[in-house]
Amino acid sequence: MKIAFVILAYKNPYQIKCPVESLMHKYHWFFIHIDKTKDILPFKKELNQLKGANIIYTPRIKSYWGSFPTVKAMIRALKISYNHDEIFDYFIHLSG
Repeated sequence: MKIAFVILAYKNPYQIKCPVESLMHKYHWFFIHIDKTKDILPFKKELNQLKGANIIYTPRIKSYWGSFPTVKAMIRALKISYNHDEIFDYFIHLSG
């Protein structure tokens, strides 16, 4: 079963790494949106430690919690995961 996890993140890079590490599998892909108002390097530093994880960073949007740009980021990430070369059985949204 192939699963696409769509994650919206804006803080606590380690808290993003933990669920990705727990859910890692060769048939699991992680489409991660890091809010444009935040520095992406700490997130990449944490996630790069996960060798073999299928991680794709989606284009970044400046958004604020509960705002419409957050919805746009989610829709964009879903479209990217849907149009990916892999055909997924499930799409799961994770957010902190």
